[in-house]
Amino acid sequence: MAVYTPRWGKEVKKALIDNDLSIADLAVTLDYSRIYLSNVIHGRDYSSEIVTKVSRQLNIPEMGMCDVLR
Repeated sequence: MAVYTPRWGKEVKKALIDNDLSIADLAVTLDYSRIYLSNVIHGRDYSSEIVTKVSRQLNIPEMGMCDVLR
C-alpha cells in the first residue's frame, strides 16, 4: 500500500534531506514532539502554527490547509 504525503509534506522532506536533518532534529529545534510533527508533515494532523514555523525554519513556501492535509 502506497503512503500518501501531501504536497507541503513532500517539500518539507526535500528540505530536510537538503539540510541533512531528520524530523527528530527539526522537532528538537522547534520544541515539538517528533510524533506530532511527523503527523503534521504527513497530513494526519494540522496546525497552522507548526506549518508556519516549519516553513520558515526550512525556508519553504507556506501552503494552505488543502496542500497540507491528506
